[in-house]
Amino acid sequence: MDFYLTHGFALYKTVLIMKFDLSQEIKDFPVAPNVVIKQSDLENEEEIKKYFIASKLSQNGNCLNLASVRWTKHFPGWALFNAYSADELIGSVMTYSVTEERSATENIFVVPSWRRKGIAKACIITALKHLKAQGQKEASLPVRQDNKGAINLYLSLGYRMLDTMYEFSIEVE
Repeated sequence: MDFYLTHGFALYKTVLIMKFDLSQEIKDFPVAPNVVIKQSDLENEEEIKKYFIASKLSQNGNCLNLASVRWTKHFPGWALFNAYSADELIGSVMTYSVTEERSATENIFVVPSWRRKGIAKACIITALKHLKAQGQKEASLPVRQDNKGAINLYLSLGYRMLDTMYEFSIEVE
């Protein structure tokens, strides 16, 4: 860290890496009766379009691009769990293997009008149960240190701190 600071870099953001021990019990969480969570493979154009509309809306336009999603689909253990209300995609969580025993739970989002209704919790629980059934021992995720709501959600589910990642930036002329 000293190297970066002494060479003109500035701390850009701090990311907490949290982990979930998949040997522990994963409790069910009831979701609203009009909401269903389905595993998706994003194979057809309509599904891809719904995913990106919801992702963009949920993350102020800062979502993965199509090339990034196609790239992550080739990771071992890749899976996507989407929450739907009727035909509207309202939330999602992506998983993929990081090591033989650990998978990532990432790109977690819920569209703003559906937040604080248990959608993220239900999607994450579905993903964790899937990972456990696949024989994974641990799930991890990154979260910005200033995203208090997400941190509290992950702690309530049983995630614990694993590590901290610091990102630095420098202006290039």
